[in-house]
Amino acid sequence: MADPLSVSAAVVSLVVPTLHGARLLLDDLEKITNAPETVAQLTGEAKSISKYLSLLKGIGAPVWSSLGMNIGDQSKATIQSCEEACSTIRSDILRWTKRPASGKLSWIDRVKVGFFRDQQLQAYFDRLRTHRLSLQSVVGVATLYSSIRNSQTNNEIRDLVTAASDRTQTEVAVVQRKLEEVQLRSTPESTTSNEDATEYDRDAIATSLEDLLEALKLSQPLLRELLSRSDPAEVERNAQKSGTTTTITFGTNDRGMQVGVSHGQIQFRSGS
Repeated sequence: MADPLSVSAAVVSLVVPTLHGARLLLDDLEKITNAPETVAQLTGEAKSISKYLSLLKGIGAPVWSSLGMNIGDQSKATIQSCEEACSTIRSDILRWTKRPASGKLSWIDRVKVGFFRDQQLQAYFDRLRTHRLSLQSVVGVATLYSSIRNSQTNNEIRDLVTAASDRTQTEVAVVQRKLEEVQLRSTPESTTSNEDATEYDRDAIATSLEDLLEALKLSQPLLRELLSRSDPAEVERNAQKSGTTTTITFGTNDRGMQVGVSHGQIQFRSGS
């Protein structure tokens, strides 16, 4: 297994340029004055990505060690892919806007951009959202493991386990649905059926969908791995390895009433 210190250092080295690219994209998006609604959605995703990239920098080597080599490698690949996405989207946004003396960006050729630019913008939004879901989930599960190592209270840990597992299950489902949808949209018939489309339009849409598909395929195994890491039994195993002195008891179905005393290693029990 890779040295956790090297994993942590590698993540930071990748986060720095990606965070810079995300902030540049966010800055340009926030300057647009008359853009379609999808641009506002892109702005929200770029802002969230910047937030989670900043939080990723704070994950220490012991937590990366608990998360495992697969999550470390998949996280690095996701960060690199996110940097490429921010660069691509920013490049197109600048082509589709003009910058007057005020410094604000103005959306141009509203008639020409029409349907096909809207499709590209939607694909860009889905691409950023996919990366955001992955980064958010890494941060969430890392926070869980960090909290256990720092011996937080029973209720806090219980709530973190529940939240991390529920959130990651939702994110896995979202990515799976979007993957199935994009696979249908990526068929040759769906990208060439409009008679008004130019060859450039078709190529641009096809490329956007291919990039989105790659992002979804990259996200899927990472989220599944994180889901397994947020399982109570897996959390217990890692807590025992770290020597944390906390006992947690879950109620029925790993939810509900719990009792805890700080005299042993973490133990998860389902009530009846």
